[in-house]
Amino acid sequence: MKSSRKIDTCIAVERKCAEAYHALGNLFPEAKDLFEKIAQDEVDHAAVLTVARLHYNEGKIPEEMIVPSSLAVINTSLVFLENMQRKIKDRSISLETALRLSVSLEETSAESYFNQVMTGESDSEIILGLKKLYLDEVSHLTVIKDFLKSRSL
Repeated sequence: MKSSRKIDTCIAVERKCAEAYHALGNLFPEAKDLFEKIAQDEVDHAAVLTVARLHYNEGKIPEEMIVPSSLAVINTSLVFLENMQRKIKDRSISLETALRLSVSLEETSAESYFNQVMTGESDSEIILGLKKLYLDEVSHLTVIKDFLKSRSL
């Protein structure tokens, strides 16, 4: 059976994102709906990647189509996320900082998926799921930025 540290690490990033957004929702009740919606999307993304990993394991889809980024880039995102989680746990983060960090996190994810996945032609269910993952990341960026503007932050 094939194994992919890149795919497994991406799944871990998505799960940690969900945890971070749940925690932010609890920390900032005024933004709870926003953070909870994004957290659920991140859970869904981990599920899509888990299915994609099964297709990869069976040789049905190349790793690069699932995770176009290098392991180094993915690990950088993981470290960024872990630092963000520490700030959340310590409650040493303002709502504005939480939103700006979330924008940075989502921009990194969206950019990594765009070049490879969105430009690929396929009607495969898994590729369509990965395209939805990208579109969700773009949507997250929009709603977070709109929330920042609505609060004049």
